[in-house]
Amino acid sequence: AVSLKIGVSEIRYSQLERLIVLGPNHDLVGILSLSSIVRFLAPVIIKLQVSQKSIQSIKLGQYGNVPTISQEDFVSDAFKQIYQRGIDSIGVVNENSELVGNLSASDLRNAECESLEIFTNFSTLTVGKFMKRSVGQKQITSVTPEDTVAKVVKLFLKKGYHQIYVIDKESGAGLVGIIRLRDIIDLVGNIVNL
Repeated sequence: AVSLKIGVSEIRYSQLERLIVLGPNHDLVGILSLSSIVRFLAPVIIKLQVSQKSIQSIKLGQYGNVPTISQEDFVSDAFKQIYQRGIDSIGVVNENSELVGNLSASDLRNAECESLEIFTNFSTLTVGKFMKRSVGQKQITSVTPEDTVAKVVKLFLKKGYHQIYVIDKESGAGLVGIIRLRDIIDLVGNIVNL
């Protein structure tokens, strides 16, 4: 049997999102995912001293150059960026560069519409219209740079998202970063040497 530590390390260093877990007879026994690892490690993470530190103080996540696209850009360009950058999703901003949504590859997969208009006009449909028609208005989950690691972990568990945006309203800087599940796993991995 392969240990959980080896599975976590494999996901962490290979940039995989999921890992198939096979039994001794090579039968499927489960899938190890980023979200299942964070769920499993959450009670431990919250007890660590680092969990009370601000995300800004430990530089948790990616800051600057957060992937975004205007809601006026074409949805085909958004999904092209997602593919080319090798990311799961992209932030959607309005004309004032304020975060108004999140567009992910699963949004395309889960698109529900009465007609084929989304797919027949894919190259001319704007991100904003696509989101209104197929995704709907989802609440954006965000944190501030002063929020703690514990708060971020709890939000990941509560919301089930794969990323949380960092917005600095106090300084007026707006969208300043993004924290992904992988960042949480890397944080723990660096502390306990995974």
